[in-house]
This record gives sequence, structure tokens and C-alpha cells, in this order.
Amino acid sequence: TLGPIEAISISTLVGLAVDYVLHIAECYNREQNAPSRLARVRIALGEMGLSVVCGAITTIAASAVLLLCQLQIFAKFGLIVSAN
Repeated sequence: TLGPIEAISISTLVGLAVDYVLHIAECYNREQNAPSRLARVRIALGEMGLSVVCGAITTIAASAVLLLCQLQIFAKFGLIVSAN
């Protein structure tokens, strides 16, 4: 069943995913002078892709540390975030 810990974890994950997508979308929209949509995508991923990937990696690493916690709420949160 879905308990309060899982619900909070999932809503946090959705927030992180939206944040990452918005960073790339904003960079995509900024490139109005690019010759094609593919060029806009390449520019957006080139400028913002590494930052988004590094942000995701540090989030996973930080949540993996929570797996060692003895408090169940933190350990479950770490498991859900690390797995996704």
C-alpha cells in the first residue's frame, strides 16, 4: 500500500523531474535563432544537459546515504529516490 512516506517521496520526485525538465525547456526556448528544432535541442542539451545530469547524480548519491539510516522514514525515502 501507499503510505505517507511513499506519497511524500513520490511528490518530491515529481518536483525534481519537473525542475530538471524546466531547465532544459527554458534553454530550448531561449534559442529562437537556431535553424531547426533539432539544432535547438542540441544547443539546449549542450548548455544545460551536463548540469541536469550532475544534479541528478548528486541527488541519487545523497539519497543513497539515507539507506544507511536507522529511521525508517529516511531509509524508505532514500530507497525510493535512489531507485528512481
